Amino acid sequence: MTAGWRIYKDRLEAAIATNIVGKIPDDQTFTWDDGNHLLGQIPNLHSLVPYSQEARKPIFDCTGKDGLRGAHQTKAKESIDLFDDIVAAIENVL
Repeated sequence: MTAGWRIYKDRLEAAIATNIVGKIPDDQTFTWDDGNHLLGQIPNLHSLVPYSQEARKPIFDCTGKDGLRGAHQTKAKESIDLFDDIVAAIENVL
């Protein structure tokens, strides 16, 4: 979460709990140990997603051959850490 959005962190978490999580049946949600859902901390990968879709491969496998330039290439390579964390969290839930 960027510094600017941290201003809204508390309000965002409350809104997520009320307007999203609170409207989903309990048997369809997972409660983390700390009680937070952290939806506001999902990073925006901006234009990496359409490049990935066009190349028909994961974001972290995209390269300059797929149209990525400069900082996009770095961000794509770094995205594997994001996906590793997501997969690990899902595996822990299962």
